[in-house]
Amino acid sequence: MGRDLAARLRYSFHDTDEIVVRETGKTILELVGEEGWPLFREKEKSAVAGLSGRDRCVVALGGGAVLDEGNVERLRGGGVFAWLRADVDTIVKRMREDRRSGDQRPPLSGKGTDEEVAAMLRSREEVYRKVRAVRLSVLAANKVEE
Repeated sequence: MGRDLAARLRYSFHDTDEIVVRETGKTILELVGEEGWPLFREKEKSAVAGLSGRDRCVVALGGGAVLDEGNVERLRGGGVFAWLRADVDTIVKRMREDRRSGDQRPPLSGKGTDEEVAAMLRSREEVYRKVRAVRLSVLAANKVEE
């Protein structure tokens, strides 16, 4: 969705997860498995810092990036946050249908996928409300509703 938006606006597109993978030479699953979540979050923070202050770009953040106040403040000053909202079932279905998902999304806890997604949504909701993100429902494939 971010790539499509960037193309329509004629902006550059940047995905912080892709930047971390490119810079480390490891998938996120490998990086987290070998080095742990704290190192991944530091690499993610570095990617956000490198993108902050850029004009005319769309930045796709990994879900946990918004939990770091420094990341939010860096990006908040120069842009608009969009909160792509979907329910747990929709997110889990998309994750299961995405062949890359298993390679890219290490477990956040020892819980099942549904429980992890529900907890993730709850933890991020307050952040998106606080930054007054534009809320977009992305329940249907290729369809966005405000």
